[in-house]
Amino acid sequence: MNMSYQRIIRAVVLVCCCCTGFGSAVWGQQQTDHQSHGGHTVQGAEIAQPQPAETVSPVAVQEHGSLAVDGGRDPHAYSGGYGFGPLPRLQMADQHSFGALLVNRLEGQWHDGGPPVIVYDLQAWYGRSYDRLLVKAEGMIERGRLEESHSEGYWSHALTAYWDGLLGVRYDGGEKPGQGWLACGLHGLTPYWVELKAGLYLGHTGQLSARIEAEYELLLSQRLVLQPRVETRFFSRRDASREIGAGLSELTAGLRMRYEFSREFAPYLGVEWYLPVGETRRITGTPDQTRLVAGLRLRF
Repeated sequence: MNMSYQRIIRAVVLVCCCCTGFGSAVWGQQQTDHQSHGGHTVQGAEIAQPQPAETVSPVAVQEHGSLAVDGGRDPHAYSGGYGFGPLPRLQMADQHSFGALLVNRLEGQWHDGGPPVIVYDLQAWYGRSYDRLLVKAEGMIERGRLEESHSEGYWSHALTAYWDGLLGVRYDGGEKPGQGWLACGLHGLTPYWVELKAGLYLGHTGQLSARIEAEYELLLSQRLVLQPRVETRFFSRRDASREIGAGLSELTAGLRMRYEFSREFAPYLGVEWYLPVGETRRITGTPDQTRLVAGLRLRF
């Protein structure tokens, strides 16, 4: 009986060894065929293997298009050495052109000693993330007439992740004599998320002007937003025809509370303080003003 068990065990071991050797031979043959064909075959259709992409230098990796950004990179550079082969190359969002229109302020203003006025402040842009055309328009309508207007057109170029450089022209119109300017500036976010706009202007008469505007959005809830805003203007010399004095000309500060029914539609209420300063105050004879405001903020 013991001899019979030993023979059975030997036979089983012999069969297992034969099966293992046969499987190894078949697997090796399949691997050889796979390498010789250079691709997989599915239902008779051959799919090409990914082809290695071009080697990307560290310098090229830091340059995205025409913009060299600290810490930036080409989204296609880190592909493990493989390209898309016959497939079309992916297009990232910053490789497409987009446009937007923001009506930051469209409001009525009321104050003692003067008629109500309508104030508008809007901007539109079209282009890519790094280079775009930017148009701004701001003005005041009083008694059905365009009392004051500022129209600006810029080429906007991203300097860093949070700052854009602006270069363009500006024209001031309205009831006062017109004035053309060459313009440059910065627009971006400072630490603690304060939106800052700074502009420097050179007029065709040699007048120099500067404007600084700062805004902050305090989210009291996901829909209720309190927005403080401060704006100030400077001029290099006196211009009585436009009621402008040299130095610090005016200071405007305001608080607006808006409710965002959506990001595209938000009515608001607020208060604003206007302070003419120095020579401008003496030329215009305008006192300090406290204005009640009500309006809409729109985005398209």
